[in-house]
Amino acid sequence: MKCALCKIRMMSPLALLGAFLSFTACANNQSSFSLLPTGQTFKQSADLVNSKIDILWVIDNSGSMSPSQTNILNNFSGFMKNFGSKNLDYQMAVTTTEGFNSDAKFGNDPTFSKYKDGATFASGKTSYNKHTGINLLYPGASSDITATFMINAYQGDQGSGDERAFSSMMSALKNITNPILFRPNSFLAVIVLSDEDDFSSSSRAEYSWIAKQTYETTAQYNARYAPDHSYTFAGLDSIGSYLSSLDSFTSSTPTNRHYSVSTITAKDNACVQSMLGAGASSSIIGQRYMDLAAQTQGVIGSICDPNFAGTLEAIQEKILELSTEFYLQRQPVISSISVVVNSVAIAQDPANGWTYDSIKNGILFHGNAIPPSGAEIAVHFDPTTIK
Repeated sequence: MKCALCKIRMMSPLALLGAFLSFTACANNQSSFSLLPTGQTFKQSADLVNSKIDILWVIDNSGSMSPSQTNILNNFSGFMKNFGSKNLDYQMAVTTTEGFNSDAKFGNDPTFSKYKDGATFASGKTSYNKHTGINLLYPGASSDITATFMINAYQGDQGSGDERAFSSMMSALKNITNPILFRPNSFLAVIVLSDEDDFSSSSRAEYSWIAKQTYETTAQYNARYAPDHSYTFAGLDSIGSYLSSLDSFTSSTPTNRHYSVSTITAKDNACVQSMLGAGASSSIIGQRYMDLAAQTQGVIGSICDPNFAGTLEAIQEKILELSTEFYLQRQPVISSISVVVNSVAIAQDPANGWTYDSIKNGILFHGNAIPPSGAEIAVHFDPTTIK
């Protein structure tokens, strides 16, 4: 390590002493007194980065959703390609938008938010598909992960028409009868598929647009019931409440979140009109889905796409980007950063290289540069302040 020779002009005795100490530290290869280049070498392991990836699919199983579920299944192999090729440590499970009925205030039946294994539980309806007996997928859990997921994920369209994806998500994650999906030092990726927005509420009755019961007062009715798709209902859970719940559940902070929520939903009126014409009579824009996705760096895809291949590829790439982010212990001079993976220099490139996130003080990898499991990663930089 080289030391720079600095000019000394009109320095006080104290300043001279400081300069001498800095020079002496350099001579002894102790960089703590000066702004010298430093670096960090990371190995992609649980104590340093989010090398584990846990994925929860929240699938709308209400009327008219079968075609969209089929679209997911037809393109799922593209979603999985990097998880296998990079030998990543992942887990994956499926729940539905009616999972909220496991809560005590509603159906009080934990079966509703059980991770699915093909033995579909949809509002008491009979099973649609073959029973795999595997409700938590991970490398080696099945001889054919794609085929098993296809059975688990096809939930049909006989479920509740009162979509509550967010509360169903939390019900499934916290259901003690489920195997543990989210692991310590893991990255949680939630993917929501729905043609109707989320209307989660801890107080609103299921199918709240039904007629007022004769034994209820107006005040009681107004506290528990609301029209379908009501964004003004006072009991509607806020997006912020789910950010807080996910922050707490994953031990995250608002500036360093170990999770993302992506969605495939109706993004605009043109999509809604298309779905209405196809028989999805209650389809609406997924405003709340898109809001939560935007605030967690998730991907927003259109449920009206003729196939979901592009969206699923974008979702899996975003998951890998966020889950392999490397956090620096000191603030770098951005122009001085260099990154090496397995002894190969990586270019600064948002498509197939790395970028620096100044808010998180981390390095993000993209595209072909996303490191495989166990990769040796070195990040070198000049620090901005004396340590």
